[in-house]
Amino acid sequence: MSLVLFRALLKRNTKLIAGYGIGSSLYLLMMAAIFPSIKTALEAKMELYEDMPEGFRAAFGMENGMAIQNVTDVLSMQYYSLIFLLLMTLFTLSLAGKMLAHFMEQGSMAYLLSAPIRRTTVLGTLMAVFLTGLFIVIALNVLFSFAGGWLVGEPIGNGGAFLTLHVMGFLLFAAVGGYCFLLAVLTGDERKTVAYAGGLTLVFYALDLIGKLSDTFASKRYASVFYWFQPNEILDGTASFLNAVLVYAAIGVVCYVLALVLFRRKSMML
Repeated sequence: MSLVLFRALLKRNTKLIAGYGIGSSLYLLMMAAIFPSIKTALEAKMELYEDMPEGFRAAFGMENGMAIQNVTDVLSMQYYSLIFLLLMTLFTLSLAGKMLAHFMEQGSMAYLLSAPIRRTTVLGTLMAVFLTGLFIVIALNVLFSFAGGWLVGEPIGNGGAFLTLHVMGFLLFAAVGGYCFLLAVLTGDERKTVAYAGGLTLVFYALDLIGKLSDTFASKRYASVFYWFQPNEILDGTASFLNAVLVYAAIGVVCYVLALVLFRRKSMML
């Protein structure tokens, strides 16, 4: 990795990283802050959740909707089951999906490679910038969630499981970023990379959603990267953490290594 290039690219993407990190974290802070005032209203609406089909509740993270007792339950249902996935997908496509492809499409990558620096070093640095940005966004989510709970006297319950949830989120989108980089190398086109990576991610989410809604398609969930990221199961300790880590690590390693190998052999015209 080139530290000079790393600092330059990180500085260049500071606004993007800060925007997603601070924006999503402020939402978490707000949800934690208003929890005491909406707790009674939530309890009054529990009968509505009882009338919903079990598959529907599972699809939108409402398995525990009838037993919301603390800030963690609210954040799991209102943020981590859907909004977090959407925001982090957009962030990953914006950074991992576009960063390499933009340089290649504009032709600036060829000039960068004309310097005495190896191709694998350049791409490795781009990957490091993405992973660092991803870590910053998720770390801010953790800090603001704990801060919000502390401010209103409703501390985050089961802090270990809550941290595990964020570790899983990081591994999930590190894997998504892996196939974003791979597609960027293969296409060399910013729009195609975002379209293909976004489409693939949407298919993964649809497979997981359909599998939750219908027992007939339950087996299809295994083909989705989102299968292993189930906030409620992680928080109540029933998720298989080791298997999820192995799956995400395998996807990430394969995609990043393939991207490095293919990028080293790819023709770059000045």
